[in-house]
Amino acid sequence: MRTDADKPLPPAPLPFRWSSPDTVELPERSGCLAGLFGVPFFLAGVFLFLSVTGVLSREPEHESNWTPLLLGLMSLVFLGFGSVMLFGRRRLTLDLGKGLLIRQQGLLFPMHSQKRNLSEFSAVVIAYDAGDSESPVQYPVQLQAIQGREFVISTHAQFSESRKRAEFLSSVLRLPLVDATTDHRTVLEPERVGEALKERLQQVNLDTERVDRPPELHSEVNMAVGETTIVMFGANKVPPIFLGLGPIAALLFVFPVLVRLLSHGAPRGTASVLMTFLVLLLGAPAVILWVNRKLFGKRRSLIVRASLAGLVIERKSLLRTHTTKLRATDILDVDCRSVQTALESAKNTYIEAMPLSQSMPQAQWIFTVLSKLVPTQGIIVKSRQGLITFGEGLPEAELRYLVWILRRALAGR
Repeated sequence: MRTDADKPLPPAPLPFRWSSPDTVELPERSGCLAGLFGVPFFLAGVFLFLSVTGVLSREPEHESNWTPLLLGLMSLVFLGFGSVMLFGRRRLTLDLGKGLLIRQQGLLFPMHSQKRNLSEFSAVVIAYDAGDSESPVQYPVQLQAIQGREFVISTHAQFSESRKRAEFLSSVLRLPLVDATTDHRTVLEPERVGEALKERLQQVNLDTERVDRPPELHSEVNMAVGETTIVMFGANKVPPIFLGLGPIAALLFVFPVLVRLLSHGAPRGTASVLMTFLVLLLGAPAVILWVNRKLFGKRRSLIVRASLAGLVIERKSLLRTHTTKLRATDILDVDCRSVQTALESAKNTYIEAMPLSQSMPQAQWIFTVLSKLVPTQGIIVKSRQGLITFGEGLPEAELRYLVWILRRALAGR
């Protein structure tokens, strides 16, 4: 928490705001957006209520005895939902003077309050929520509790926005900032949350983090004086086993059918058509893959140039080249997220949902298979503009080596 009263207040990123020198407020629900969404429900509830009470006329001869009751229940549901969306308020208050965290919720005025001491928390954490088929990736900003569960302050789909909020909370609450969005958790003291990766790397010994070069590299690395260049020729995001599903399916299903048809005297020409189809199904994937790698593999490349000035990333396709430039002062970290890390969370969720006697053997087998099939997520560059990912599909050992190379280049080593 802030202890120096003479120190100027750090600017509050939206939606935070200073209501007083010792109080930070966060409206957790947008009144305008929620109001627009709640108006139709509220008006529908009012209309139904007026119809039931007889203020608005209707035709009772065509309705049953249960109609007024059903309309009354529907009006209560619509009025309740619309009132919550239209008049509902939820606000988080950080009272630095009293050392309290207060979350209030209600309609036009607070109806329920939850209070916790700020001394119960030890860090501000940016977490990673991979989401699912119905929800996008989120980056929650949490207060890590000394005991018990974390307290979620806010969530956002953009890493850059969550980073701004986490840095603000860290400097205001005087708590360490923990970035847990990738494999390696980064811990920053409150006075250093604004430092770029370049500044932090120049104060550590990178040789202690040394990663040995893998025996086989799928990319080219050129370490010259003052600049390191990495060329990636488009790692195959689709595992090789998936490319062979067509031929395997043909051998298991098409070939037995073909044999049965030929043995029972199929019409003339049927055997030739099926054999041609089988040959195409077996050979087309291999031919397409070979042509793609031999003729277009070199053109579909990605070039990364790293130096003390920052990163220059060139994505080359058949027709154009897209260049992204990141200044060293904007780069916060360079890391990777392994397949094992991504699957571990899903595995724990699966185990919690299933009975203990059934979940452990099934989960172990399922996720062991998935770890061999799911491609890696590549190298992740965290910057103040957001996250940039490249090198998807490369082996994890190579990704860790390239991350170490890039970090050395950004530090000028």
